[in-house]
Amino acid sequence: MSLDRVVQPLVACLGNPVGGNPTQFVMTRLVREAELDWRFFTSEVPPELFETAFRGIQALGMSGAAILPPFQKNIESFLGSLSANAKALGVVEVVKWESDQWIGDETLSQAILRSVVHKVSSMVTLQDMDSEQAFSPQSIGVVGRSELVQALRASLSQIPGDYAVMEFQPGETPPDERPLKALIIEQFDAIMNMGNQARVRLFKDTHWAQSPMAVFVPPATGWIEASKERSLWIEEFESRNIDRIDELDVLTHQFAINFEFWTGYEASMDSIRESLEEYLQW
Repeated sequence: MSLDRVVQPLVACLGNPVGGNPTQFVMTRLVREAELDWRFFTSEVPPELFETAFRGIQALGMSGAAILPPFQKNIESFLGSLSANAKALGVVEVVKWESDQWIGDETLSQAILRSVVHKVSSMVTLQDMDSEQAFSPQSIGVVGRSELVQALRASLSQIPGDYAVMEFQPGETPPDERPLKALIIEQFDAIMNMGNQARVRLFKDTHWAQSPMAVFVPPATGWIEASKERSLWIEEFESRNIDRIDELDVLTHQFAINFEFWTGYEASMDSIRESLEEYLQW
């Protein structure tokens, strides 16, 4: 199949429901700023018609698609190839036509790791921290699915630094006694429901690295719901000098990766952040 007949590159966003998803809004603004003749549109697809919709995208010669919930699993059979991290996570979030085949990827694990590296690099600049020390052997703990742990491990080669990713247990000694640099929190309930003893182990018994951080993973819908419990945990992290990367920071990196995946162009992080804040009323 050739895409030569397509005058304007088109990217579809397929999901159900699609209300509240910022993809079309953010990407449309980015292509306008970059003066690219691309078009993004969103379609709410009944679950029983997803295969028909996706085959239609392929048949019409579109350039790619954002695969939104609930269609991010079981799509590998429609594709020519899939990244190692997408296979590990078990979901496909973005697809495109490249090198005479449809390829799929997930960008959540990449966005999490990029946000960590970005924060560490900022610390090196702002705190006059030694770069070699900042990226020395450290660990990344995950409170979440084992699939996310595997996807993060598969994506480690894409970032600088010597990191080991582990499923986190409060007070657990990191592999090779590496100090804990980042605590990735995907399942917030597991943190909020901690008893006092587990809480003590988390903060006092963990071997924290210099300038550690907590990373809040955005939900698959992209919508971040504020809660009293979330605010209290943020205050607790701050009181213990544990920096924070919030869901919007991760989303900003994810949208930058998605934009580059489809168009090949780098996007302005500030522009993405502003668009997300506007759309999500953050």
